[in-house]
Amino acid sequence: MKKIDFKKEYRTLYSASQKKVSYLEVPDMKYISVDGKGDPNENPEFQEGIEALYGTAYTLKFMLKKNPELQLKNYFDFVIPPLEAIWWMDGQEFDVEKKDEWK
Repeated sequence: MKKIDFKKEYRTLYSASQKKVSYLEVPDMKYISVDGKGDPNENPEFQEGIEALYGTAYTLKFMLKKNPELQLKNYFDFVIPPLEAIWWMDGQEFDVEKKDEWK
């Protein structure tokens, strides 16, 4: 069975600087996500959302892996990728200092 590691397959998407904002062209992909707003460091819903994402990802991965009858036509095993975030602000240029306005 084919196994994909998204960090290796899409290396440029996972090697951005942690010290500056980067703008990337991301290809169409299927993914699971949560939406929220405000400072993620001060919003307990953010932490709950992250826990739900990882719980869902690992449940799907192992449920499909252990039950071939549930596997979709083009199913492949995968390495759970690291957390990704897409942040934006309504009606203005993104400002890293205004976390309370992040979406």
